[in-house]
Amino acid sequence: MSAFVAVKSDGSIRTWGDPSFGGANAFGYNLAFGKPAMQSSTYTYSIPVAAGYAVDGNTDGKFLDGSVTHTNYEQGAWWQVDLGGKKKINQIIIYNRTDCCANRLSNYQVSISNKANFSTHVYQRGFHVTPNPKKIIQLKASGKQGRYVRIQLLDKNYLSLAEVQVIGVDL
Repeated sequence: MSAFVAVKSDGSIRTWGDPSFGGANAFGYNLAFGKPAMQSSTYTYSIPVAAGYAVDGNTDGKFLDGSVTHTNYEQGAWWQVDLGGKKKINQIIIYNRTDCCANRLSNYQVSISNKANFSTHVYQRGFHVTPNPKKIIQLKASGKQGRYVRIQLLDKNYLSLAEVQVIGVDL
């Protein structure tokens, strides 16, 4: 079966014919685009490195282009997005930094929760990828339902993300 994908100017993604999205007529869009994001800390630099840059639609991964998040060097650095309500999440796509430092995203976990503090979660997957982490990481979430998505390092390092897309549908 073939799959077709359309990316709209608002960052939403539509898919048809992909069984992993629930069947031939199923679709999803980028639930995270433009939504409120936060991170454990924000690195001080001459250009902004705010959490919201991971949901701005720019996937190039170049820090000096001003569209990459960056935390301080800390234990358990994290980034998260609030989808604004409980959503059905089919896939999470993480765009790593591409100009350097991609190896910082090598020992981390991705979680989905209905609570902003992640005291409980409906999905959690850990990754330990060295020495060459991928530039684009695609995770199937298989229709998990949640409001918040978090990416958290499991050790001490900086966390930099180019973009995070949460593909799914409204409930």
